[in-house]
Formats: sequence, C-alpha cells, structure tokens
Amino acid sequence: MTEKGINLNFSEPLPEYEFEDKLKNVDLNSTKESIAHLKEYIEVKLGGGHPNRNLKQFLENDRKVLKFDILWYDEKYDKEEKNYLMHFFLSDGSVNYY
Repeated sequence: MTEKGINLNFSEPLPEYEFEDKLKNVDLNSTKESIAHLKEYIEVKLGGGHPNRNLKQFLENDRKVLKFDILWYDEKYDKEEKNYLMHFFLSDGSVNYY
C-alpha cells in the first residue's frame, strides 16, 4: 500500500478470544467419529447421497458362507453330545446356527 501512496493506520493489537482456554481442553481425536456421523446426517438431510460402506463387502462376498459342524458335550444338563450346524455369512458377518 505504501508503494501506491496510501497511508495506513498503525497496527492494532489482536483482540483476546475469551473462549480460548475452553478450546484447549477439547480432544478432537475422540470427537472425530461423532463429527463424521454429523456430517453424513447433514448431507443426507440436504438431499445428497452418502457412500454405502458395506456395499463392497457385500458384492465381493455375496453367497459365500462358511459352514461349521459343531459337537458339544453337555456335562451339566443331560450329559449328551449335541450336534449343531453354524453358518457364517461373509457378506454381512452374520451367524446362524441350527
């Protein structure tokens, strides 16, 4: 500005921020997840889409199931062997047993 011939006032001191001491105690690492949920909620409310985090896992592992035959000997109730069949679905991580 001085090269253009414009005189400026003297610099002023920065105003003190009265909440500065309160912000020092905020742990931003612990609130990142809640901030991310809030951003996603606001985006959906405004009509925007949000990425489906489980879609890739579902598409890669649809119809893939781990099957386990389980034999359990019940010592306390009736002292018999019980056979179970457990299915672990890779697409969503759910478990069914029969």
